[in-house]
Amino acid sequence: MKIYVRKVFPHDITHEVSVTTDIVKEYFDSATSMSFEGIKSKQKGTVTINNATDPRFGGSYKTILQKEGGIEENDFIVTYKYSKGYALEIIKSSDNRYKTYSDMFKGKERHLISFIDDFESDNNYDVLNHNLFGMHITEKNDALSEDNPHIC
Repeated sequence: MKIYVRKVFPHDITHEVSVTTDIVKEYFDSATSMSFEGIKSKQKGTVTINNATDPRFGGSYKTILQKEGGIEENDFIVTYKYSKGYALEIIKSSDNRYKTYSDMFKGKERHLISFIDDFESDNNYDVLNHNLFGMHITEKNDALSEDNPHIC
């Protein structure tokens, strides 16, 4: 599953949240109107792409963000695409996942498209609220034994 992560800057709090033309094209398939839902609040609405000067989220976007808990500088807005539209959530500094998102951004970067392995179910957002841990074995040891393979 492809996700769009947007880091919140001060201007986003007082004005419409901007998005790049490339993100509109590559992530939102050049759409000008989309169905959105807040993951936490279940608030639904139509989000538009306003192009007065540069692309910005309009329509119900700020309302959904407000229902999700509001945005503050350095929060992350994560948008997930699914068959019926888009869902979003706000990752705040108190969230366990915040550091992971923060590490993906350097300097003044504010847009990122990333991938989550094979996640396509419309109703399984709960999986996104859990920590994921992986183990990688780099050298041959007992766990790689052909006689007794195991995870330890």
